[in-house]
Amino acid sequence: MFYSTETHKVHSISKVAAVLRKTARNNYTNCKQGAYETIVTYQERFDDALRAYLDQYEELAIDPVDIAMDFFYGLDNGRYATFKATIINGITAGSITQPENLNEMYLLAAQWLKTTGPAPSGLAST
Repeated sequence: MFYSTETHKVHSISKVAAVLRKTARNNYTNCKQGAYETIVTYQERFDDALRAYLDQYEELAIDPVDIAMDFFYGLDNGRYATFKATIINGITAGSITQPENLNEMYLLAAQWLKTTGPAPSGLAST
Protein backbone atom coordinates (compact mmCIF):
# COMPACT_ATOMS: atom_id res chain seq x y z
CA MET A 1 0.00 0.00 0.00
CA PHE A 2 1.40 3.37 -1.00
CA TYR A 3 1.07 6.13 1.57
CA SER A 4 1.83 9.72 0.75
CA THR A 5 1.83 12.75 3.00
CA GLU A 6 0.81 14.76 -0.02
CA THR A 7 -2.51 12.95 -0.31
CA HIS A 8 -3.08 11.94 3.32
CA LYS A 9 -2.70 15.13 5.34
CA VAL A 10 -3.71 15.05 8.97
CA HIS A 11 -4.48 18.75 9.04
CA SER A 12 -8.01 20.01 9.36
CA ILE A 13 -9.69 21.93 6.55
CA SER A 14 -10.37 24.65 9.10
CA LYS A 15 -8.41 27.89 8.97
CA VAL A 16 -8.88 28.51 12.70
CA ALA A 17 -5.52 28.17 14.46
CA ALA A 18 -6.98 26.59 17.60
CA VAL A 19 -8.85 23.99 15.53
CA LEU A 20 -5.71 23.17 13.54
CA ARG A 21 -3.70 22.70 16.73
CA LYS A 22 -6.40 20.55 18.34
CA THR A 23 -6.73 18.37 15.23
CA ALA A 24 -2.96 17.89 14.98
CA ARG A 25 -2.74 17.10 18.69
CA ASN A 26 -5.60 14.59 18.51
CA ASN A 27 -4.18 12.89 15.42
CA TYR A 28 -0.80 12.52 17.08
CA THR A 29 -2.00 11.34 20.48
CA ASN A 30 -4.57 8.95 18.98
CA CYS A 31 -2.25 7.43 16.37
CA LYS A 32 -2.43 3.66 16.81
CA GLN A 33 -1.43 0.76 14.60
CA GLY A 34 -4.42 -0.96 13.03
CA ALA A 35 -4.97 -4.69 13.48
CA TYR A 36 -3.99 -5.44 9.87
CA GLU A 37 -1.60 -2.55 9.34
CA THR A 38 2.09 -3.19 8.77
CA ILE A 39 4.62 -1.54 11.02
CA VAL A 40 5.98 0.35 7.99
CA THR A 41 2.60 1.92 7.22
CA TYR A 42 2.03 2.66 10.90
CA GLN A 43 5.38 4.43 11.14
CA GLU A 44 4.58 6.51 8.04
CA ARG A 45 1.26 7.60 9.56
CA PHE A 46 2.92 8.23 12.91
CA ASP A 47 5.66 10.34 11.29
CA ASP A 48 3.06 12.37 9.40
CA ALA A 49 0.98 12.94 12.56
CA LEU A 50 4.13 13.95 14.46
CA ARG A 51 5.19 16.32 11.68
CA ALA A 52 1.75 17.97 11.66
CA TYR A 53 1.83 18.28 15.45
CA LEU A 54 5.28 19.86 15.43
CA ASP A 55 4.21 22.23 12.64
CA GLN A 56 1.46 23.54 14.91
CA TYR A 57 3.54 23.57 18.08
CA GLU A 58 6.95 24.72 16.90
CA GLU A 59 7.71 26.20 20.31
CA LEU A 60 7.09 22.88 22.06
CA ALA A 61 9.80 20.37 21.43
CA ILE A 62 9.07 16.74 22.30
CA ASP A 63 11.91 14.73 23.77
CA PRO A 64 12.97 11.96 21.33
CA VAL A 65 12.57 9.38 24.13
CA ASP A 66 8.95 10.48 24.56
CA ILE A 67 8.30 10.23 20.83
CA ALA A 68 9.70 6.69 20.90
CA MET A 69 7.38 5.76 23.76
CA ASP A 70 4.38 7.32 22.00
CA PHE A 71 5.13 5.10 19.00
CA PHE A 72 5.64 2.11 21.30
CA TYR A 73 2.28 2.51 23.04
CA GLY A 74 0.55 2.86 19.67
CA LEU A 75 1.69 -0.57 18.49
CA ASP A 76 -1.09 -3.10 17.94
CA ASN A 77 -1.69 -5.07 21.14
CA GLY A 78 -2.75 -8.16 19.19
CA ARG A 79 0.73 -8.61 17.77
CA TYR A 80 2.90 -6.67 20.19
CA ALA A 81 1.46 -7.34 23.67
CA THR A 82 4.31 -9.68 24.64
CA PHE A 83 6.84 -7.28 23.15
CA LYS A 84 5.40 -4.38 25.12
CA ALA A 85 5.40 -6.32 28.38
CA THR A 86 8.97 -7.53 27.78
CA ILE A 87 10.26 -4.04 27.01
CA ILE A 88 8.51 -2.35 29.94
CA ASN A 89 9.60 -5.08 32.36
CA GLY A 90 13.15 -4.95 31.00
CA ILE A 91 13.36 -1.16 31.31
CA THR A 92 11.94 -1.33 34.83
CA ALA A 93 14.40 -4.05 35.85
CA GLY A 94 17.30 -2.29 34.16
CA SER A 95 18.07 -5.23 31.89
CA ILE A 96 17.05 -3.31 28.76
CA THR A 97 18.19 0.18 27.85
CA GLN A 98 15.26 2.36 26.87
CA PRO A 99 15.38 3.21 23.15
CA GLU A 100 16.66 6.77 22.76
CA ASN A 101 14.61 7.75 19.71
CA LEU A 102 11.90 6.71 17.29
CA ASN A 103 14.28 4.93 14.94
CA GLU A 104 15.68 2.72 17.71
CA MET A 105 12.15 1.85 18.87
CA TYR A 106 11.03 1.11 15.32
CA LEU A 107 13.99 -1.20 14.70
CA LEU A 108 13.39 -3.01 17.99
CA ALA A 109 9.69 -3.52 17.22
CA ALA A 110 10.28 -4.46 13.57
CA GLN A 111 12.66 -7.23 14.62
CA TRP A 112 10.30 -8.59 17.26
CA LEU A 113 7.71 -10.28 15.06
CA LYS A 114 8.89 -13.55 13.71
CA THR A 115 7.05 -15.53 11.11
CA THR A 116 6.18 -19.04 12.10
CA GLY A 117 5.98 -21.86 9.65
CA PRO A 118 3.09 -24.27 9.39
CA ALA A 119 2.52 -26.58 12.31
CA PRO A 120 4.30 -29.91 11.84
CA SER A 121 1.97 -32.69 10.81
CA GLY A 122 1.96 -36.32 11.86
CA LEU A 123 2.96 -35.68 15.46
CA ALA A 124 -0.41 -36.18 17.08
CA SER A 125 -1.19 -39.36 18.94
CA THR A 126 -4.48 -40.99 19.75
